[in-house]
Amino acid sequence: MIFGMDAHALAVLEFGKVRDLLAHDAASALGLEAAAALAPLGDPSVMRTWLQRITELRRLLAAGDDVPLGGLHDVRPALQRASIGGVLDPLDLRAVADTLRCAANVRHTLRDKEDLPLLQGLASRLVELPHLADEITRCIGEDGEVLDAASAELRRLRLLLRALAARVQTSLKRILADVQRDMALQDAVITVRGGRWCIPVKSSHQGRVPGLVHDRSGSGQTVFIEPAEVV
Repeated sequence: MIFGMDAHALAVLEFGKVRDLLAHDAASALGLEAAAALAPLGDPSVMRTWLQRITELRRLLAAGDDVPLGGLHDVRPALQRASIGGVLDPLDLRAVADTLRCAANVRHTLRDKEDLPLLQGLASRLVELPHLADEITRCIGEDGEVLDAASAELRRLRLLLRALAARVQTSLKRILADVQRDMALQDAVITVRGGRWCIPVKSSHQGRVPGLVHDRSGSGQTVFIEPAEVV
C-alpha cells in the first residue's frame, strides 16, 4: 500500500498506464528509469515541492524555453569502475564528456531564472568540469577513436605507421607489376589474409615470389603470399 492506496486503487486509476506514457516520452535512459520507478507520494511537503517544480517547468516551456538535455548519458557504471581504479574505454570517456557538457548547459540555462527558484536550485547543484570535458574531447573523437592530438608520442608513431604503410603499398604494387609480366598472377590485385598484405600467385609459380604463404584457395590453384620484401 502506498499513501493509503492499494494495488486495486492504483489499477482503477490506471496509474500504470500514466506512468508508461510518461516513460515513453523520456528524453534519456535516466529519465526512462526514473519514470518507470514513479509511485504516489506519501509526504504532503514532498508533494508540494514536486508540484512547484512542475509548475516552474510548465512556465519555462510556456515561455518557449527548454531544459537542454542533449548529450546526457547514464555514466554511473563508468564512474563506478573509475572509483575502484578501473580504466574507462574511449566511448565511456566521451559519454562522460558529453554528460559534463549537458550538465553545464542545464546550469547555464537556469542560472538567471530568478522566477524559477526550485529549478534554479536543482541546477546549481550540477558540477561543471570544463577542463576535464575539453581534455577528453581533445583526445577522443565522437566515434571513440583516440586522436593523434592525444599525445606527441602517439602522433609520431602514427605518422611512422602511415609512412611504413605507404612504403609497403609501393613495394607491393611494384612486385605485382613484375610478377604480372611473368603471367604468374591468378589476379592482379593486392589482398589481405590474416591481417597481412598478400598477392594471389598461381601455385605453379609460387617460387617466383619469395615470402610467406598465408592462405590457399579452395581449389589449391592459388597461394596468397606476403612478399619477403614487405614482411
